[in-house]
Amino acid sequence: MKSSFSRWMSIAAVTVAAAVAFTPSAMAAPVDAAQAPAATVKITVQHSGKCVTDGYAYNQPATQYVCGQERDYAQRWTFQEAHPGYYTIAGTSGLCLTSPAGGGMVVTMLNCSPYPETINQHFMLRYKTIGWYQLVSEYSGLCLTVPGSSPLDGTSLIQAPCSSPGTSNQLFGFTAV
Repeated sequence: MKSSFSRWMSIAAVTVAAAVAFTPSAMAAPVDAAQAPAATVKITVQHSGKCVTDGYAYNQPATQYVCGQERDYAQRWTFQEAHPGYYTIAGTSGLCLTSPAGGGMVVTMLNCSPYPETINQHFMLRYKTIGWYQLVSEYSGLCLTVPGSSPLDGTSLIQAPCSSPGTSNQLFGFTAV
């Protein structure tokens, strides 16, 4: 027959093992180079169901619009690894999503840079829940965001402090096209 102390130690060990196995970080698959979209994709905003749309001209904002229709071509994106864990995100215009210097500022489309020190064009995919990620700027540490959870077409994307666990206006999904 086990002593009280032995039973307590057994229960404690099982409890700790269960807690480790079921923490969100243990359950969330880490996002790395192997898990970034490998094909051309549409990027969908969770809260609105709309697609991130290429501004299609130098220094124009990235926006959200209804997926497909007349803007279908401007809603195709490719991810290119900049360095481990970070990617440049290029639109069909050949321009890349580019982070501004501070929070609340509009994310624009600028010439894609081949230089690793151009970190204002590097984004990390932070896994939040099945199929949804935050896009975090390496430059600012802020998240790509639809301001005020706007449902309107043409809303310019900004960067803002990342929410935890992730509000739906900061969560993005990827669909191969």
